[in-house]
Amino acid sequence: MTPYRAGGPGAPRCAACGAERAPDARICAQCGAETPAVRCAACMTLNPIGETQCAQCGVALEPEPEGAATRAICPRGCGALTSFGDVWECERCGGLFLSHGALGAMVDAHRTNEHEGRTSIRPPSVAPDEIVYRPCPSCNKRMNRTVFGKSSGVIVDVCKAHGTWFDARELTASLAFVERGGLLLVEKRDAARKAEDARRATGEKRLREIEALAGLNRPYERGLRDESLRSLVDILLSL
Repeated sequence: MTPYRAGGPGAPRCAACGAERAPDARICAQCGAETPAVRCAACMTLNPIGETQCAQCGVALEPEPEGAATRAICPRGCGALTSFGDVWECERCGGLFLSHGALGAMVDAHRTNEHEGRTSIRPPSVAPDEIVYRPCPSCNKRMNRTVFGKSSGVIVDVCKAHGTWFDARELTASLAFVERGGLLLVEKRDAARKAEDARRATGEKRLREIEALAGLNRPYERGLRDESLRSLVDILLSL
């Protein structure tokens, strides 16, 4: 075993057997050959050993020790996952499973650039995936498919109890979305929608009160109201 885990984004084919390698796979799923590599702690991209900076985000690369074997099985059926604290990795397909706490901490760390609307991470291309509901590596229950951050375009698998599964390079693409201000934009839209819903609810309540005062309580009388009455409520709410 090398002091680093294996695989690399610059090796689309296995040097030992020539088989195609999955993006960010450390071990050839065909023959089991390893290629020395190190994963960037900032954007989670795999880089070949010998590089000093991450090819995806430019952060200086640090030595990465071997992980610990687990009994957890890759949701894609590749075999056992390797554990690095709260991050579990499949060395054969490049997928990553993060606990909710680990993912939350990582997302918070990348939100520092969101107000600038730019990212230091070059968004990687993510291969389209077939619609399959995969099992959680922790509890083996079927996970839910959802779009990360509601509008990132990256579809991930989430276990409500244990964490989120990212296929190869999906976590890097998600972090790039965070740095570009994607989550901030979604939060602003949600806040604006909630404010508008509250304004409309208040308007409807005022409308009912005006109708009651005007004696328009019966069904046929309620049909008499028109846009001028709603406009009046809107004017009152804006004062």
